[in-house]
Amino acid sequence: MKIESCLKGTGKFFDKVRDPSDTVKWAKERFESLGEKVFEEAIRIDKGRLGIPVYISKYTPQALSLTGTAKQMGKGATPSQAEASAVMELSERYSLFYFKEFGNRPLSTMDELEGECISLEELFLSLHVKPDSQEERETIEEALRTIPMEWVKAYSIGEDKWVWLPWSWFWPINEFNGSAAGNTYEEATVQALSELVERHVCSLVTYERSTTPTIDLDSFSHPMAKELVEKFRRVGINLVLKDFTMNMGIPTVGAIAWDPSTFPHRSEIVYAAGTAPDPERAAIRAITEVAQLAGDFDTDGKYVESGLPKFNSLEEAKYVLEGNEVIKITDLPNLGHDDFRLEVMNVAEALGQRGLKSYIVDVTHPELGIPVVYAIVPGNHFRDRTINGDMVFHMAKVASNLKDKAKAQMLLNELDMKFPERYYIAFFRAYCEEGLGNLKEALKLYKEALDRGPDPMEEASIHCHLGSCYKEMGEYDAAIEELNLAKKINPGLKEIYNLLGHCYYKKGQYVAAIEEFEQAINIDPTSSIDYANIGSNLRKLGLREAAIKWYEMALSLDPSIQWAWEHLQELKAGVTELNCES
Repeated sequence: MKIESCLKGTGKFFDKVRDPSDTVKWAKERFESLGEKVFEEAIRIDKGRLGIPVYISKYTPQALSLTGTAKQMGKGATPSQAEASAVMELSERYSLFYFKEFGNRPLSTMDELEGECISLEELFLSLHVKPDSQEERETIEEALRTIPMEWVKAYSIGEDKWVWLPWSWFWPINEFNGSAAGNTYEEATVQALSELVERHVCSLVTYERSTTPTIDLDSFSHPMAKELVEKFRRVGINLVLKDFTMNMGIPTVGAIAWDPSTFPHRSEIVYAAGTAPDPERAAIRAITEVAQLAGDFDTDGKYVESGLPKFNSLEEAKYVLEGNEVIKITDLPNLGHDDFRLEVMNVAEALGQRGLKSYIVDVTHPELGIPVVYAIVPGNHFRDRTINGDMVFHMAKVASNLKDKAKAQMLLNELDMKFPERYYIAFFRAYCEEGLGNLKEALKLYKEALDRGPDPMEEASIHCHLGSCYKEMGEYDAAIEELNLAKKINPGLKEIYNLLGHCYYKKGQYVAAIEEFEQAINIDPTSSIDYANIGSNLRKLGLREAAIKWYEMALSLDPSIQWAWEHLQELKAGVTELNCES
């Protein structure tokens, strides 16, 4: 992978190396060249009311088992642009998760790499935390140097050199944020870095409850941006654009929209953002993201929040909407250029001026060959995962994720001695024991974690794990007791309801089980397993047609649930005894 001069073949209208229709054709040819079928199809799903196209691309069941999701969504101002977006999103996630599963990531320690890796300071910066004392910092540094982690080669853009970077440390923070596919590495890198900047400023706006300037909707010159604004006006949907740049020097536009004619009975308040080197491109990304999430502001479905919170009322969104300052889109900084390489350098320089280094990992699938990069910026905010970070907690988490669980337990025991009475170390020791099937030992350690006085919201997770252990042991009443305790503390934790539903099913309380699985779906409308579980409970209640409907909904979300497909066939054939899975 090299970052070289890369001119935009489509000019400023699309800001891509090649025309979107050519990208779709090329990407499909690349998928067809693979040994196994990965790409199923790309279809348009919007109703046409707003006039902004939305596409989804679907994985085959074989690929779904790797990526963990059945489809990817794509947005754009034109049909070809939205289809290209959906297809490239699919190639991005497939390549990233292939790398996560099969990529070359040697296990080593910082000491063994002898200075050829990123600095300890960047690991501290990644979680925005300062140790309580110099003594604690030195103890943390000593532990960091000796914890085995998986490492990847990463290109430091600002320093123009390759270094080792700890994948084990940054994946739990970033997850799939910061990955991007493109026609070239340069195009992909601009998008990957922009996504991280977007996540960063959205986190700041949310936690600081910032009121930011409003952007004049009549200040655009880009024909695509002007057309998108007009499409919202034409159908009477309120659209407000905000300047979320937050002194980062890289333009980010926040967008919040609602339809007075359908909210709240048939639509939601949709809140999104977009970042790009050019401010009008940033606005286009934000507006098309709103269109992607909104379902034409006329749907029973609900979108799943990611980088920004969801608002149930305009009152909740007040801090975003208020503010008297109105600016033009040209008042935002502009780092755009006709050469993607210079955009990469401009964005990296802006981050560097704020003390943030930019790293790129090449995660391109070796056979697919569509350029995919994974960007990492130590110090980038990701809402709860960084703002409430704790170095020792993260070290314990990294240790617990080691494949060698015996080694993991040894490291956790060492951390427990160096940092005594930390509840989360007992928690991760319990987590390892649970993973090994040592459920009685796991129960003991989870209870010890509770005795050590965890943060109130973390108690819910511990009670949830206690409930899971009891469920696996067949002690369903004890499991239900723990899970209800978890529910009282944090009713928004989806896993609680899935586990409760399973326990009630095993006890023959099918109506209660359905109610719990429905709660899980309310939290995550894409939770295919819970649709299938409702189907099994409806069959037990003798509601054959309803059961068929719920199994079919589950399989439309995730065709790889083999047991749900088998149960559906049995149901249609008149077989009555089915099992509930979770």
